[in-house]
Amino acid sequence: MKRKGLTLGHFPSSIYVATLGGYLACRSAGQYSSLYGKIEDMVEGMQVVLADGRIVDLDDVRDCPDVLDLKELFLGSEGTLGIMTEATLRVHPQPESDAFLGFRFGGLDHGLEAIRKILQSGLKPAVVRLYDELDTQLFSSHKKDGGELPILERLGQGLGPALSWAKEFSFKLALGSPGLLKQAMRLLPNHCMLILGFQGAADLTAASIAQAREICLSRRSQEIGEEPGRYWLKHRYSVSYKLSPLFDEGYFADTMEVATTWDNLRNLYDAIRDAVSKHALVLAHFSHAYAEGCSIYFTFVAYRESETESQSLYDRIWREALRACVAAGGTISHHHGVGLLKADFMGREWGPAMEWLKRMKRRLDPSDVLNPGKLGFADD
Repeated sequence: MKRKGLTLGHFPSSIYVATLGGYLACRSAGQYSSLYGKIEDMVEGMQVVLADGRIVDLDDVRDCPDVLDLKELFLGSEGTLGIMTEATLRVHPQPESDAFLGFRFGGLDHGLEAIRKILQSGLKPAVVRLYDELDTQLFSSHKKDGGELPILERLGQGLGPALSWAKEFSFKLALGSPGLLKQAMRLLPNHCMLILGFQGAADLTAASIAQAREICLSRRSQEIGEEPGRYWLKHRYSVSYKLSPLFDEGYFADTMEVATTWDNLRNLYDAIRDAVSKHALVLAHFSHAYAEGCSIYFTFVAYRESETESQSLYDRIWREALRACVAAGGTISHHHGVGLLKADFMGREWGPAMEWLKRMKRRLDPSDVLNPGKLGFADD
């Protein structure tokens, strides 16, 4: 598409291994979703194969407000209601220009308020990434090439052969004592880094940059230039491929993305961080921001001596994190999907609406042949 001067605007971190069908099945969100929307916002039409073999074309019925848009039923259904075989997507002209801004805020709340104000003022940044205190420390101490590596990449490289035994032992001991680790985190400077990226027509980008800068500087921030954003752009697909040394040394790590409205965002962040920090090193950044609310992308890292202990702790972290999410009024997935890992919590989040979804499943797939057990359908 780029050769034709067009872009879909959808750039997920998994772009090298992902497929269009996977995007649609999980309601994928690319890294520029604040500007272009999620994948469901780009779909004009779809073709679906049902469990009985029928091929159904889902026409665009948005102009008929009294008719259910069937695309919305199948998008995000993770292959449990039908198999999506074709899709017609909306594309955009390649942007004329792009620009990045970076800011350091004196506290997480100031950064969140700046993002909310930017999105609700009508600005459409392509990139919005606010790092909490720990993630800021691990990312934003700039080197000559533009910044330190993100947490997982740093850990993955840091645990390589060059790491001394003593340093490795100390890190494992810290991760095995999350209480001590939590106390140490309180000594971190109260600084949070925000990366903003804008793209589009040159004059519109310049105007957006000026307005965003004014909003951020009015909320106790210091401008730190475009280097953090440029560095993130250059390395945005590399972090997932740096995990092998981490796993080889017996650590485990995972990510969890949740979302909620602006008025509940800090509450959700605190609830999940408190739940996970009892067991692991936990950090987060805020991205995929919209006028209504924002996603939180948590990372947790832990270590136990045996594989059995690690598996038990991993499962416990997910259970307690999801329980905290639902109790705090968040949604258990913004774009990674539900699968089996989060299936038990679908009913807790959806409430009575989950029974309606199960009725649709029974109607469309009475023999349960389509991806059985996923998306909270395990008991049917």
